[in-house]
Amino acid sequence: MPTSSEHTEFCERIIARRLELGLTQAQCAERVGVSSAAFAEIERGRREPSFYTIYRVAAALETTVHDLLPVATLTN
Repeated sequence: MPTSSEHTEFCERIIARRLELGLTQAQCAERVGVSSAAFAEIERGRREPSFYTIYRVAAALETTVHDLLPVATLTN
């Protein structure tokens, strides 16, 4: 399970990449295949997407899953 800061960083990376591409939330949602409301919840960190949805978000943003996900911090 990601930490709060990792989850926040993931959301920030989605927003930053979307803005780099000049896309609206609605345009991204359409590319991903989810509703605009669902995409907005993903960006705000209110919804934890499945890995498949993360993959589709990365494809919609013309990037990789690796680039969207922060490096996890392992603790004992």
